[in-house]
Amino acid sequence: RSITLAPGVKVTLAGTGSAILTVGQNANAVASALQGFVTAYNAIQTEMNTNHGQGAGALQGQSILSSLAEVLRQITGYSTGTNGISSLTALGVQFNQDGSLSFDSTAFSKATQGQMTQLANFLGSTTSGGFLQTANDALTGLTDPTGGVFAASIDSVKAEIAQDNQSISDDQSRIDTMTTNLNAQMAAADAAVASMEQQYSYLAEMYQQMQTNAQSGLG
Repeated sequence: RSITLAPGVKVTLAGTGSAILTVGQNANAVASALQGFVTAYNAIQTEMNTNHGQGAGALQGQSILSSLAEVLRQITGYSTGTNGISSLTALGVQFNQDGSLSFDSTAFSKATQGQMTQLANFLGSTTSGGFLQTANDALTGLTDPTGGVFAASIDSVKAEIAQDNQSISDDQSRIDTMTTNLNAQMAAADAAVASMEQQYSYLAEMYQQMQTNAQSGLG
């Protein structure tokens, strides 16, 4: 039979008797979270890199890339400025030469051994300070649906698209007007040519008649 002694503490009763239970803290969940953070960070960096340089993606030159890079620097560069566990680096998160991150679980274990209070103080929470609040605030600045960088960038792109569509519509209207005017001018030119042809034919007939009359002595 399994019973819960406290949140997150469950024991299985194997039989009657007595036992001493010792409950200690471990940082395995934090280590897993940091590994997930490193994986997510590297995925973002890879995607951002596809929008830089020759043959770059659709976001080449967009300010959102620099905004996102700045947020990532804020998160990874967070430090309490104290001794002990004061930064992600102290927890085994390291930058590689190519700009990606790696996580050293051995360094993490050494840093957190017997230092759970320090670890908790460094992490804090999303509302009470520490690394988690810094990261949460920075990400909210990106993803907030009303005032975030992503929302502003989407609105900006929509405005540019609307402006481009209006320009295309205006250009098409000008082209249609020019086409109509050219067709009218061509029709007028055709009519003028036809009129000139009739006049030429008339004059040619008159000239021929005059020659005939002159030859016959009637002129």
